Amino acid sequence: MNILDAAKRLVLAFPGSYAGMAAALGTTPHVLRNRVSRSNDSHHLSVLDFVEIVEQAESANVPDAHAPLRVLASHFGFQLVRDGHGAGASDLSLAEQLMQAQRTSSELIASVIQALQDGVIDADELALIVAKRRAAGQANCEVETTIRNLSTPPAARRAG
Repeated sequence: MNILDAAKRLVLAFPGSYAGMAAALGTTPHVLRNRVSRSNDSHHLSVLDFVEIVEQAESANVPDAHAPLRVLASHFGFQLVRDGHGAGASDLSLAEQLMQAQRTSSELIASVIQALQDGVIDADELALIVAKRRAAGQANCEVETTIRNLSTPPAARRAG
């Protein structure tokens, strides 16, 4: 998905759609509509506007308010993990996270094998594979975060 498409979906999901988000941002619905449109060359969505849209959506409890952030991270080959989720820095939490990552990877492999048994992957099977891949990626990101936290001195973790 395109980053502007994700931002546009978030604006549309905001209470009041363009008018509601524009009021929260201090702009007009017309200008906001142009900023999140891929076909408009005269108005551009700035990084600050992008951040403000996500913050406004988050504060309004819009479902999946962080979708544009995930799209941005994915664009550069990264996955998004919320700070503090799965980032316990102890040997036990690392072992638990490694087991969870292995379990989710095994579930992904099992889903692929099951989907391929009849020689055709239907839409439901593909959706399950995508969900399992996302869960496995998330689990692996949490392992990486914990390993990074274990190798970072506590003072540097607080400063960063």
